[in-house]
Amino acid sequence: MRQTVGSGTPDGQYAVEKHRKIVEAFETGDEATVVEAMRFHLENVLRRSTHDVEAIVEE
Repeated sequence: MRQTVGSGTPDGQYAVEKHRKIVEAFETGDEATVVEAMRFHLENVLRRSTHDVEAIVEE
């Protein structure tokens, strides 16, 4: 979890909610739903991580 990178603001509750959506996708038993949930999650992780790195480099 990134929790406090850059902003110092915990994002634990946000992370729990996002991972809950992945678990719910698995619970459907539908492979396409799981793939889409994971794709969405990983694309957002990449976007947030890239933003965090850019913020650190600018400091």
